[in-house]
Amino acid sequence: MKTEIQSRADFSQVRYGQCWEDADILVKALLPKDRNCLSIGSAGDNSFALLAAGASHVTAVEMNPAQIQCIKLRQNAYLNLDYPDFLKTVLTSTGKFERYFNLFRSRVIPLAHNKKRITQLLQAKTQSEREDFYNHIWNNRRWRFIFKAFFSRFVMGRLGRDPAFFDYVEGSVADRILDRTKYALTTLDPSQNPYLHWILTGTYGKVLPLALQRESYDKIRSALQKNRFTIIESPLEETLGSEKFDAFNLSDIFEYMNEKATALLLEKIANASKPGARLAYWNMLAPRQSNSPRIKHLPTESEDLFHQDRAFFYSRFIVEEITERGLKSAYPPTHHH
Repeated sequence: MKTEIQSRADFSQVRYGQCWEDADILVKALLPKDRNCLSIGSAGDNSFALLAAGASHVTAVEMNPAQIQCIKLRQNAYLNLDYPDFLKTVLTSTGKFERYFNLFRSRVIPLAHNKKRITQLLQAKTQSEREDFYNHIWNNRRWRFIFKAFFSRFVMGRLGRDPAFFDYVEGSVADRILDRTKYALTTLDPSQNPYLHWILTGTYGKVLPLALQRESYDKIRSALQKNRFTIIESPLEETLGSEKFDAFNLSDIFEYMNEKATALLLEKIANASKPGARLAYWNMLAPRQSNSPRIKHLPTESEDLFHQDRAFFYSRFIVEEITERGLKSAYPPTHHH
């Protein structure tokens, strides 16, 4: 049976050639060391990042066959190539979302800013220098106009994601993303942001996401050699069975679900969890979090990590924990005579 999003969106192509969620905050949220992790696959980077951070095992779940091939390609690259060749092989620009950013970089940004100014933006500065640069040089009228047009719900749905991904979105897509972009360019440091580097230049420069860093490569390769990684081609809902996990990277999966479907899936996740299991996921534009008594929301941690999030399109980052109390009340003890 097709899941809600499978019946509404096209999954016949590579949607993402890389993960557009900040692995650094994911690892801080899930504390994956020695945990059995379930991770939404996407292009594989963040599933591999959990291995680099010491997960005992990672199961990458992905329902798009094209994305499965991206994950397998990375897996084979880690296992069979030395580090310089590995970096050359990782296809970070193959997906629909990357082509959308390529268009933004090649056709749209030049209408507002030349390459020299982009280089200036990405140079290390103090926060007050960044704010000054943004307010007086970067944030001109033309930038605001092209940004709002290009990141509108209509254009993003046609060129970047899938129109169905916006069914549960509230408010103006472009305004929300513009606010978050300002935050990424001023409060956070653009010179240390691999995602921003890639959007503006087509390369990560010297700042690599966690899964592509040299020391991560060695740890991931070792974990793969020890068979601590499994790929499952299936919707998440169908993967949750008898195996118990204690960390869940849920990407922004609830973005594509109504609130009832979200609640049902979170209950299934609670059933497949060990007490103390941790959940992490992003809200882009549709607000979602658990209201189950079995799942404890961690607001301070969520907010603190969200303020560090360098992949700046999201409006919230959610960290939750499965409570032992909730699990016990959900499963009353059996009495043996």
